[in-house]
Amino acid sequence: MGRLTPLVAVSDTDTAWEILERLAAQDDDDAVLAAAVTMACFRMNDRQRGTSILTTVMGRATPHASRETAASACATAAGLLWVHHATPEAGTALTSMITSWLDDGTWSDCLHQLRVSGALTHDNDTVRQRALTLMQQLTEPALDRTRHALAQHQAFTDAEREQLKNTVRLLDNVASQIYFASGGDHNSTPPTEPAVRLVDEAEPLIKLLSATPVAGIAHHLVELSERMVDQRPQQTLLTVRDIVTQVGTQSGYTADTLGVGTCVTFVERILADHRSLLRDPGNLTALRQICDAFIDAGWPQAHKLVFGIEQIFR
Repeated sequence: MGRLTPLVAVSDTDTAWEILERLAAQDDDDAVLAAAVTMACFRMNDRQRGTSILTTVMGRATPHASRETAASACATAAGLLWVHHATPEAGTALTSMITSWLDDGTWSDCLHQLRVSGALTHDNDTVRQRALTLMQQLTEPALDRTRHALAQHQAFTDAEREQLKNTVRLLDNVASQIYFASGGDHNSTPPTEPAVRLVDEAEPLIKLLSATPVAGIAHHLVELSERMVDQRPQQTLLTVRDIVTQVGTQSGYTADTLGVGTCVTFVERILADHRSLLRDPGNLTALRQICDAFIDAGWPQAHKLVFGIEQIFR
């Protein structure tokens, strides 16, 4: 970044652009390339020319685990320009990057910036939709890759194991950003209207993520459901049922103390505050299926819940 600071003092905009274009095309320092993309896209007030520099750097960049990489800067700039401004060149760049670079190191900052910029809870419908669509475009191939890797009945090489971890981190990051965008944290207040709207609009993405056989991702989604139980009791009940029956055992989630604790709390809230929901046989079956998954994993708390359910409907 230090090599770019003289640009700030350049009063001739054309000269500044020439310097940025030369750096983008010729410099080999990854941090300089990252800074050139950020400056061109967000500080020079010409999105079209900025995305031209982004495209140049994208063609020269290589993803890696370090922070402030050129690849990460390209992904973040393209994501923000496309989601907030529908810049066509940024959309084209995103398609190329998603195809070539499917790792958390590249996309982590982009996903974080989308959330903190308010894209997921924006007043503009199309901004929210573009943000969720981008997340889904990342999730679909990442989930396919994860399932394929886990289905292999052979030992991973070190490189394959690291690639799988990176892909799983990307999926976990998507789930985390939805959870935090909904207002979830250790000191959560009741969900706001934009937060509830987000969960409604993200339902297809949540369903997609709920098929990920990874305990951490399952937990983020169950936490999100528990948070929204008063606003969307049936929707969250069926989501939790799908998670624990589809991937609970495979992921190890139903054998985890954190998993049982959160799900027990969720079931108790359904029984205490939304008992009328269980007059529907399908909903009652869903609640029992959640408990059965934890009974099969050997948790006595689940036996107590089932006994309580039977007492209620005896």
